Amino acid sequence: MPKRKAPDRRHSANPHAPIDRERTEPLRPPRAPVGLPLLPNGRMALPEGNPCEGCDHCCRYVSIQIDTPRSRRDFEHIRWYLLHKNISVMIDWEGDWLIQFDTPCEWLVEGRCSHYRLRPDICREYDPAECERYAGPGERVLLRTPDDLERYLDGRRGKRKSG
Repeated sequence: MPKRKAPDRRHSANPHAPIDRERTEPLRPPRAPVGLPLLPNGRMALPEGNPCEGCDHCCRYVSIQIDTPRSRRDFEHIRWYLLHKNISVMIDWEGDWLIQFDTPCEWLVEGRCSHYRLRPDICREYDPAECERYAGPGERVLLRTPDDLERYLDGRRGKRKSG
């Protein structure tokens, strides 16, 4: 009998999926359903019905835009953020900096919103087409540890020296 593959823990579709408290992998949504066409813009077409079915990704974190770091002190603040568990800093495709708190919503129960009719406006207004499940990674740069920040800064210094 063939061995079953270990589940991919980077995806959050399993309602009992553990939160990656050791920050070994970025939080990722479940893969889009098989057979969806790829659109010319590089995104997946949304499926018929509820495109969020089987996904609770957006219920497992909060991200807030922060000022773009410009000084050594600003980057020291970024390093301080990253020293905390379940905190990431990212740069999105538009160049905005965000701090992400990997913390599930209190209303998330077995992968579903237990107060769906009372959910906040931000949840109601979220466009599934913008979800990483269909649009690809939401970040251009993801910093999860102080070492990630050092590598990012080393890369910036290297570009300045060669440019």
